[in-house]
Amino acid sequence: MTYPLAFRKKVISIKEKEGLTYVEAARRFHIGTDTLVRWNKNLEPKLTKNRPSLKINLDKLQEKIGETPDIYQYELAEEFAVSQSAIHYALAKLKISNKKNLQTSKG
Repeated sequence: MTYPLAFRKKVISIKEKEGLTYVEAARRFHIGTDTLVRWNKNLEPKLTKNRPSLKINLDKLQEKIGETPDIYQYELAEEFAVSQSAIHYALAKLKISNKKNLQTSKG
């Protein structure tokens, strides 16, 4: 959970206005000194992480999905030697989801 931007601005402005050190400001607002140093460098909170996929080559996964779109996630997991949940998150990164059939069956 991140601190709101308004709170961050308030803490930094009070620190500068009163001439507090990082340790004094951290004690006053009950937050870590490393947090204050980080806020001083970049006040805006990071909302997402852009990390590369370590185990799954996303290009190969997308190619495999293009060849066999009806393959199950556990089958992909066996092929890529990862867990099914890793395949799930990789498919979410690629914005590939299981499309539902909106028409009712005649059975």
